[in-house]
Order: sequence, then C-alpha cells, then structure tokens
Amino acid sequence: MEDLKIFSKNQGAMEANDLTHWDTGFWAERLRESKYDINEVGSLSLPPSLSLSLSPSIFSLFAYNVGWF
Repeated sequence: MEDLKIFSKNQGAMEANDLTHWDTGFWAERLRESKYDINEVGSLSLPPSLSLSLSPSIFSLFAYNVGWF
C-alpha cells in the first residue's frame, strides 16, 4: 500500500495521502504498467513490421474459418 501512495504522489495525485478503495485499483494498474512497460491494448506488443505482415494472414485465416472463401 505504501508503494501505491509513493507512486501516486510522484505522479502528482492530490489523493495520494488518503487513497480510497476505488483509487487503489486505478493506481495499482498504473504502477503495474510503469513497472512492466505494459499498455492498455494488451501485454503482447508486436513490432510494426511484424504486425503488418501478420494482419492479412490472420484475416485470411478468419475469413476461411467463417466461410467467406
């Protein structure tokens, strides 16, 4: 809990000294994101070149399974 208070205070949160139960969830997530370099989109980050080359392949696989091809 002290880690959350210190982190939120360093981030400029006005409620840092008196965190309530709804604040702890928010600040715990921000602390986790900063520690492990995780973004909101997901934990899997692909390089742009790889994600572009996989996109048509994934779409084709989906379309085939759905019966579009």
